[in-house]
Amino acid sequence: MTNTNIKKDNQQSCSNTSISRKKHNSCERDYSIFNKIKYNIDMTNKNVKEDNNYGVIQESEYSTLDLIEDLRLEIQKYPEILFQLFPHRYRYNHNQLSLFWRGGKNINYVIKLMAKFKNKINFSIDNKDLEMLEKRLRGRFGNRASNCFHFIKQYKFKQRNFKIFIESMKKELGQISGDIKVTYGELAILLGKHEDYIYSLRKYILNPTNRRHNPNYKFDLETLQEFKVALRILLKEKTKNSLSFINKYINLNPDLKEYLFERVTIKNPHYFNSIDTIEKTYWFGFICADALVKQKYRYTFKFELSSLDRERLVKLAGLLGYDIERIKDRKRRYYDDNGKLKIKEYSCIQFKSKRMIEELLGNGYSSSAMGTGLPEIVKKAEEDIALAFLLGFFDGDGSWCGGRSAEIYTSNKMFLMEIKKKFKIEYPIRTTKKALIDKYSGEIIHRASHRLTLGANLYEKMMRNYPYSMKRKRAPQFRDI
Repeated sequence: MTNTNIKKDNQQSCSNTSISRKKHNSCERDYSIFNKIKYNIDMTNKNVKEDNNYGVIQESEYSTLDLIEDLRLEIQKYPEILFQLFPHRYRYNHNQLSLFWRGGKNINYVIKLMAKFKNKINFSIDNKDLEMLEKRLRGRFGNRASNCFHFIKQYKFKQRNFKIFIESMKKELGQISGDIKVTYGELAILLGKHEDYIYSLRKYILNPTNRRHNPNYKFDLETLQEFKVALRILLKEKTKNSLSFINKYINLNPDLKEYLFERVTIKNPHYFNSIDTIEKTYWFGFICADALVKQKYRYTFKFELSSLDRERLVKLAGLLGYDIERIKDRKRRYYDDNGKLKIKEYSCIQFKSKRMIEELLGNGYSSSAMGTGLPEIVKKAEEDIALAFLLGFFDGDGSWCGGRSAEIYTSNKMFLMEIKKKFKIEYPIRTTKKALIDKYSGEIIHRASHRLTLGANLYEKMMRNYPYSMKRKRAPQFRDI
């Protein structure tokens, strides 16, 4: 089946799937302020190029648009992986199956078969037509079409009815053909960004009327590193080509910035200078449980939660003076306990602030990865301040088990031992070592997990001490106090 027979994506289309870096054919994209404006760019022309609609565009030897296109075409080579994440997209429709089956001669063939089946319940496809389908499958896919051959065999022996047979073929061909193009929205999600990320970048680069127009826009090194991590999760051992494109981009663009978020400022960088209130201590505990605080990565603060708990990030943003419009919502891939690749939506605050990071670390910020114990300011604190820290940690790494039953967990046993001592908890620390599926790589790992039951009285004290914690972890009787 030729590419011109593929149904055009509703937001983008390119006329040639073998489009190369040295010559890009005409593409079409709908913008809200334009009516199907077309552009034509030579991606490797180092000279200034005139475009009838967008004016003058400067392209480097290996541009941002080059990299985007190369990554899109590379990922498109793995439809089996794409089908796991976008099952409703990566399947043939009736027209595509018709064109493949009939060699591009009859776009309505499958629809006509469906009509015959509707009028005659015992209708069956002619053997010569099934043989034609087998011939085309064998010629294009060979052994990769083994499932399709199995479906045909089952249909011939009446082990699979007509409707199920057609749906099975559409689904399987969508998985193995590579005919369905990766959209820019899907590419953005696969790279760990929000769906409009690449669409927006292309507007900045190509549209001179855009207020952020920059024809020479470049990715920063931090973003490129995030792309590499996302691609390793997605493609695993098949990342060689995609990573080589990113490395080439870095090598041919020596002026790349190290990071993007330096210009994102917070109005209250000294919020954690003195952790002396219940509210500050609550957030300090939450940050110890769930946030990334890194000095080596140019003082990075990153706090990412499930979008179900986005209101927590909005609250923290208000305290820090961080523009809530900069809270990013993105979809992440992860492997569930059964090893199946899934997508979940997360919300994230991320910025760089040397002053705030130094003050968090100076106050004893501790995470599971650091393997340190309870911060000294918590060890020495009065009960209400210490309870606020414990509540914050519980909201990040704890479970409400119903009633007044709750527990906290971490891979840092020393931390739990000091919690147990500080709050005089009588329950033992429970340690389990079992095989788990890593959410980001899909690999089986062996990890120790330590859990500590808090007890009903301690749980109630936490709830009454600070009434503005995460609602879904508060028992009903404590939600309106």
